[in-house]
Amino acid sequence: MKNNALRDSTWWFVLGFSLCLLAGAVLRFGYNEATVNATAIQADAASYVRYANNLLHHGVFSKQRAENPQPDSYWAPGYPAFLAALMIGGESLGLESYRLILAVQALLGVFTIYFTGLIAARLLPFGLALLPPALVALSPHLVAVGQNLLTETLFGFLIVAGLYFLIEGIYRQERGRLLAGGVVLALAWWVNPVSLLLAPALALAIVWYWFRKGEAPQHAPVILAGVILPVVLTAGAWSMRNQIQVSASELTSADRLLTNLIIGMHSDFHAIWRVNKRDPSNPADIDRKEIDGDYAKFAERWAAKVTADPLGMLNWYLLEKPRVLWGWEVQIGFRDIYIYPIQYSLYDVSPVAGATYSVMRTLHLPLLVLGLLGVLVALGDRSSITPMILCITLLYITFVYLATQSDPRYSFPLRGPLYILAIYFPYRAWNLLLRR
Repeated sequence: MKNNALRDSTWWFVLGFSLCLLAGAVLRFGYNEATVNATAIQADAASYVRYANNLLHHGVFSKQRAENPQPDSYWAPGYPAFLAALMIGGESLGLESYRLILAVQALLGVFTIYFTGLIAARLLPFGLALLPPALVALSPHLVAVGQNLLTETLFGFLIVAGLYFLIEGIYRQERGRLLAGGVVLALAWWVNPVSLLLAPALALAIVWYWFRKGEAPQHAPVILAGVILPVVLTAGAWSMRNQIQVSASELTSADRLLTNLIIGMHSDFHAIWRVNKRDPSNPADIDRKEIDGDYAKFAERWAAKVTADPLGMLNWYLLEKPRVLWGWEVQIGFRDIYIYPIQYSLYDVSPVAGATYSVMRTLHLPLLVLGLLGVLVALGDRSSITPMILCITLLYITFVYLATQSDPRYSFPLRGPLYILAIYFPYRAWNLLLRR
């Protein structure tokens, strides 16, 4: 396929792409102004703010509310550091930190549209390449989550930006772009640890692609090192910090992972949680107390559930959890697309925004089906590395959440790659029909 660069595109593509960016910006900034939250910062968002405040006032990465908070490694440091930096920036500029954070997250949403469009232009003809960024621009999930102090907006931006630099570096054989892709994917891990093995998985996909094509560039080892080393060094440095500073009695990322694994093996957790968040009879909470941080006990409990109901567990992990993860309505949240309670949102007061909501809700299931078909086609495509990279990204992060805790919120950052593959499938199918 041709190397479609934005500078080589026709005027109408540039105009259409600009309109996508403008629509995305209007929706995101308009949402921040028009939406009234019942409680702006709570639950996970409050924890991130606490981490950021402890970084600023105590120089310690800790979740504790204390005069002398002790270091922990329960959550990843990237998003609290992002918040802390913006708090410093807001104070130095005389701006309200909360509104500055929302404005920056809205801008990150616009840049997510931008990089999605650049990747789409690499893979699709210009007319079709406008559709994925348009869908990202109009996605109510991506618009609404930008008002929450949560990782999804930043993580989604880092994923598509990292993939773009990686794809361009491979095509152009430019080490600088490849290194930029590796660094951005390392930052993505710093924000959300589920992406720890994404860079190595993409490196394996690149090797597989070269093997199938029967050709590898002259500097193949350098290319692979540029993809993998940044995340290895970043994760290694953070692990060393944890070994030195975090005491054995403090919470760690291993504790958080185990909690998510325990929740993830219970198909009734979401239903019980939505009725009563603090129900003491919730089986997941009971198991968490009994397992008490022991992975061996978790393995025994998981094996016992599989033995007791093998078909039910198979159905839960292979059918129901994917449906939950890629569903429309958030499960651990307020309702519909909203993670935290609102009084009303832009979609309630603006007919135009409400129309975009209705369109995207109608298209949600068809786009998921087309995206799944696009994943299947991408696995066999030898003409371009782009669909393979998008496919591996979707599959890897999806499988991580299928093994742990599934919720539509966790699939928000993957909307860009999903929409590109959803448009890629009919494009490839149409070309195949024409050739035959």
